[in-house]
Amino acid sequence: MESVRRLISDNLKRYNDFDYYFIAIDKAASNLQPNPDICIECCKSLIEGLSKVILKTLDPTYDPKDINKDDFSPLAKKSHEKIG
Repeated sequence: MESVRRLISDNLKRYNDFDYYFIAIDKAASNLQPNPDICIECCKSLIEGLSKVILKTLDPTYDPKDINKDDFSPLAKKSHEKIG
């Protein structure tokens, strides 16, 4: 989780709304042992959110309406393809 936190911190100047994701990171970290299901959902939410940002940023042809229709797996796959 610290590497994700560092990555987000390093990019706050470029994407100032990224600080929102610290909430999900903190919640995931605090629930790792006592509530692993909550930890998983927080991580899923974090990946979905970052995937949407990646698609909006790197693919100007991608319609934001489509982003909100996609589930976790297609979003993650499409964003992964865009970055590399």
